[in-house]
Amino acid sequence: MTPAHDASKNAVGGTNMSDEFQFDVFISYSSKDKAWVRDELLTRIEKAGLKAVIDRNFTPGAPILTEIERAVDSSRKTLLVLTPNYIASEWTKLESLLLQTDDPANRELRFIPLYKDECEVPRRLKPFTPIYFTDSAESAHAWRQLLTALGAPPELPPPKEPEHPTWRLAHPYPMPPNFTGRVSERGTLTRC
Repeated sequence: MTPAHDASKNAVGGTNMSDEFQFDVFISYSSKDKAWVRDELLTRIEKAGLKAVIDRNFTPGAPILTEIERAVDSSRKTLLVLTPNYIASEWTKLESLLLQTDDPANRELRFIPLYKDECEVPRRLKPFTPIYFTDSAESAHAWRQLLTALGAPPELPPPKEPEHPTWRLAHPYPMPPNFTGRVSERGTLTRC
């Protein structure tokens, strides 16, 4: 590995993980969809404690193809954010083809298709089980499915606060409705 390549790893901001991969996920997407990818998807992935790499982490001046290859090779998973823009882009087509070169049947489950918008998916990607973000009513399930597939612990709903219609105390004195009794002591306090 060249010193320049080592420096590019540091520029991306990653540290070595416990296994051979520097990142949990490389996100392959069309630049026309970057608002959702960067503002929502990347934010949720990083909030879950996962390390992601996207095109903005590429080393300035380096060949894009080399940077794509490095991102794929240094990530446990690659997420394909499928939209009409993704399908129309030559760069994303190259990314997905590069990804499928080593494992065309995806036996190692290194890539995950994510359907962000309804689109006509290429035949080579149709056999792989996607995660659907196309139905907003199912978004909570889609997020849970995605983050779990990327290796984050499942997001559990917050525990329900127990309801206490009435406190069941052994003795009523700890919670008197107001200060009562001890008339003589109250009088002393009033005179002072």
